[in-house]
Amino acid sequence: MLMRRELSPEIYLEGGPQVSLFFYDNDTFVLYPYNDRFTQDQDMMLHIAGNVTLTDVESGRTLEPLFTARGESVFALRMHVGKWQAYRLCRN
Repeated sequence: MLMRRELSPEIYLEGGPQVSLFFYDNDTFVLYPYNDRFTQDQDMMLHIAGNVTLTDVESGRTLEPLFTARGESVFALRMHVGKWQAYRLCRN
């Protein structure tokens, strides 16, 4: 987890391996859990600096943080192998 946090202090994942985070400059990002014979669906914690909510790009659904602490919002997300998930940050 420490390496993930050091590479991107504004947004990082906490959880198992094989999940990529692609962050764009328009406050949109994509999460992609790789599909191989060792990877399974998993729960991840997504940490984002500031007080934010997320909008699921595909469904339009708004996600509230599980909690906020130390200046960051933390979300619990279920990752499904081989299925990308795109979100837009809504800064409050």
